[in-house]
Amino acid sequence: MALDGKIERVAPLDEKEGRIDKMETKITERTQPVEGKFETIMDKKLPEQDAALKTAASERPNVEDIAREQGKVSNERAVTNDDLVARTTETSQRIEQIKSELETPNLEIKKPVNRLMRNKLTHIDDSLRIALSKAGTEPVAAPKVAGKEAVPNAATKFFDHLTHAQYQLDHLGSYLQAMVDTDKDLSPANMLAIQVKVNHIQQELEFFTNLLNKSLESTKALMNVQV
Repeated sequence: MALDGKIERVAPLDEKEGRIDKMETKITERTQPVEGKFETIMDKKLPEQDAALKTAASERPNVEDIAREQGKVSNERAVTNDDLVARTTETSQRIEQIKSELETPNLEIKKPVNRLMRNKLTHIDDSLRIALSKAGTEPVAAPKVAGKEAVPNAATKFFDHLTHAQYQLDHLGSYLQAMVDTDKDLSPANMLAIQVKVNHIQQELEFFTNLLNKSLESTKALMNVQV
């Protein structure tokens, strides 16, 4: 019986193997990394990365930048000892107001709020220590305050902490005032550092006051319900 189509010639085995070898060679040439190419790319990128790091470091805010952002430093006039004395006096008076609020009868402070308020007072103490050291003095022990037995138990520790902070502020203000009276000046860097720390103390006091007001509102609401 005759075949309708023609049978293609079967290629010898060695010829097929030659074709496979050529294909493998082409694939290898395409996928094989070029020696030294990676190092060349990295060498080109490294200077750019170094420049970016230097730029980031130069843009990092310093103490003076932070103070300017807070709006406490004037570009026209540098801070003086008189400015610092006025700021410490203002902050001490604010503490006195907060202490009077702590004397509210039956004041109740919940544990989560208590912890936050305690942390704020700890931050205030830390800032005071730094400010005093920059002024060239050290913290002093606050005297015992008589006639404060009526302070509610829940607020006794806060009252004591604030009294201590107030005493340190008064000490700082008196020390700076003595420098003014004797025509002595601190270095601009130290005065700026003190200013930043006093600003930070004021911010922490405001946060503390907000938490205290929440507790006062809860206490007043509870008293109204009981009545």
